[in-house]
Amino acid sequence: MFGNYKSVEDMLKPNSNAPWGNRLALLLIDIPKLTDYELSNPIQFIKAAQKLIKRKRYSYATFLLDKLMEMVHKLKGPEVAAKYMYKMVRNSSLSISNMIGPKEKMALLGHPAKGVYFILFGIPQSLIITMVSYMENLRIAFGSEKEFIDQEKLTSCMKTAFEHMYKAASVDVSI
Repeated sequence: MFGNYKSVEDMLKPNSNAPWGNRLALLLIDIPKLTDYELSNPIQFIKAAQKLIKRKRYSYATFLLDKLMEMVHKLKGPEVAAKYMYKMVRNSSLSISNMIGPKEKMALLGHPAKGVYFILFGIPQSLIITMVSYMENLRIAFGSEKEFIDQEKLTSCMKTAFEHMYKAASVDVSI
């Protein structure tokens, strides 16, 4: 969406076209049913999911929703826009969010940060997955309703899934 990374110095220059502030896009996608073939070939599954997401991302519905939210924000204010967004997501059970993080090492009050995580609160999903990059390393955080999901089982399943994807990617490097 933004093209490439902009440093703070670039954003502070006069007449800079660098993006500032929070931008929110919502992409509603049904969770696909898996077949045995897709389970045995995670790279094919990822490619199919990527194709579906790209198709939905560049559809007119996404463009029109963005313009509608922009108008609601300008005309009615951020509180009304937030309520409208909340109403749209309250009937979904899973939320996945990602954010591009800094590429350079950062410090908070002079203390270097080893990593950056974020999690969304106050949204009505049963399971929330957030991802952020920091110095080109991906950080993933999970949040869920109390006692909604077995933490050890989720961790084990995610480890297994990443191992399968890594093995498949090592064999098929045409991603």
